[in-house]
Amino acid sequence: MTTSELDYDARTNVCAVIALLTALLGFFLPGLVFGVIGMIQCGRRGEDGWGMAFAGALISAIVFLILLLWLGVVIAST
Repeated sequence: MTTSELDYDARTNVCAVIALLTALLGFFLPGLVFGVIGMIQCGRRGEDGWGMAFAGALISAIVFLILLLWLGVVIAST
């Protein structure tokens, strides 16, 4: 495959990558924000990475809900 045959239009959204990385590192708020922004940008710009953005937002939302439930249990038990 020569360089003239390569497709340079397929780009991965940067916000999607950041969303997945921050979610996997445990930073749920930036992961959720970057995930939503990444999904919107992928739809508007036609970039790749919608799945990564969705996964980052989903992981962040699940962690956030677990933390809220844990906090509710801790407060209720005191």
